[in-house]
Amino acid sequence: CSFDLVVLDEASQSNVTALLALLRGSRVLVVGDQKQVSPTAAFISEAKIANLKASLLRSRHPYVEQLLPERSVFDLAQTCYADARVALVQHFRCVPQCIAYSNRLFYHGRLQPRRLPPRSRRLEPALVDVRVAGGVKRGKTNVVEADGLVAYLVRELGKADSEVRDASIGVISLGGVEQARLLRSKLLAALTDQQLATHKIVVGDPTSFQGDERDVILLSMVASPGQSPPQLGRTYEQRYN
Repeated sequence: CSFDLVVLDEASQSNVTALLALLRGSRVLVVGDQKQVSPTAAFISEAKIANLKASLLRSRHPYVEQLLPERSVFDLAQTCYADARVALVQHFRCVPQCIAYSNRLFYHGRLQPRRLPPRSRRLEPALVDVRVAGGVKRGKTNVVEADGLVAYLVRELGKADSEVRDASIGVISLGGVEQARLLRSKLLAALTDQQLATHKIVVGDPTSFQGDERDVILLSMVASPGQSPPQLGRTYEQRYN
């Protein structure tokens, strides 16, 4: 069957296999953000990627880079239909203090924050920095930081007057799935089933949270001085955004 219009949402997460869905539409609307996480090529060998690239170059395909595994359908659409792009600048997911970092670093101040929760649901301050003394990244995890995060959450949920007593909670590891697995196991051991269900607690890495949201997010940075490579380039930018 075919459709007058096919809408592909979260297209920045979809690889070229999503093109099959777009072929069913007389018109297509591709929605995404190149500043957010893209498909990964982590489980594809460098040799296979090199062979694919060489094959595309031999065929003189005009969009070689956009068809590689770590690129998304949104990247391809943005290149093919550059003159048809429409930028949505009103931001409704985060309060202004939370989106300010990304707005300044990745969107050049163009985003217009529009979320203003009622005072009864407002958490102030919106951003809280917690330094975990002695936290060191070893391998791909930071055990001391994980213990500190879990202890912090247990304390907050144990307070009768806690600001997060009715909030949904997400825990994101910015260092990858290994820290996320560690945090998940520790939280399952430290919290009750009722707490996990009441606060809809989810633990993951940036990829698993793409398109999702929670009232409160706890970030595990994982990195520590002298134990992490320079976190530069498109992959890290998308992860932090």
